[in-house]
Amino acid sequence: MSLISEIKDKEIEEAKKVLSNHIVKRDSPESFLESLIFCIASQATPWERASAIVYHLRDESYPGQKDARFKFSSLEIVSNPEKVEEIAKNNEWRFHHQKRFSPAIEFYRNIGNLPVEKLKMYFKEIKNADSDYREDVVGKIKYVSRKTFSFWHLCLGGKNLLPLDVHIRRQLSELGVEMNSDYYTLKRRKTDGQRVVRELDKKEYLRIESKALELFSQDKRFKNGNDKVDVSFVSSLLWWRGARRENCQMNLFGDMHEIILPYGLMVN
Repeated sequence: MSLISEIKDKEIEEAKKVLSNHIVKRDSPESFLESLIFCIASQATPWERASAIVYHLRDESYPGQKDARFKFSSLEIVSNPEKVEEIAKNNEWRFHHQKRFSPAIEFYRNIGNLPVEKLKMYFKEIKNADSDYREDVVGKIKYVSRKTFSFWHLCLGGKNLLPLDVHIRRQLSELGVEMNSDYYTLKRRKTDGQRVVRELDKKEYLRIESKALELFSQDKRFKNGNDKVDVSFVSSLLWWRGARRENCQMNLFGDMHEIILPYGLMVN
């Protein structure tokens, strides 16, 4: 019997909350860039820190407004790489010295000038993206990895790509997807002493993603109306199971935590 059959219905309900609280609720130039910034900010970073960066972008966008954190950041702020990098640095983001946001912002900087139909096309392309489209974007934008693009795809409502972070890798391994333990076990790097996992090359990323799809296709609970695996739902389940931190993770979206994921709020 497959190990995924042991996943409880309660866990599936929690995964639905996780997914809902990550999805951007409006298609606009502001949500496009802000969500991409959020996904880059999430690289090897706890969700609280990435969320805090987004909230500070919103505070800068609407100074003095009590409801600032319930709105998308202004286009003026999220299309300004210098301002975004400054906010990341002020939030002590671990990679701020590398200026990881600038290449993506520069690449999409003119999105606010696009006609509505062209903007809709961008959203549709990313929501419907497959691994080939992902490779095209990853090859063009520095610091947007397969994992980061797949996470952005999820946030914009896509259902096809798996953001293989360390928690998801570990969960897949425990469910029977074969992989080297170095891909989910932190080890100290000799050069600077930081604890890191081994990153996946293209071949391994695609293999693990494919094996995960094959595994979850065995259980109808993880399929959508077209009898296809809802990969983003699977991602949410695996992340929730793997990243759970005592009681904190259980209350991700409740009043017990002072920071709530930015797309779990009612935003304009």
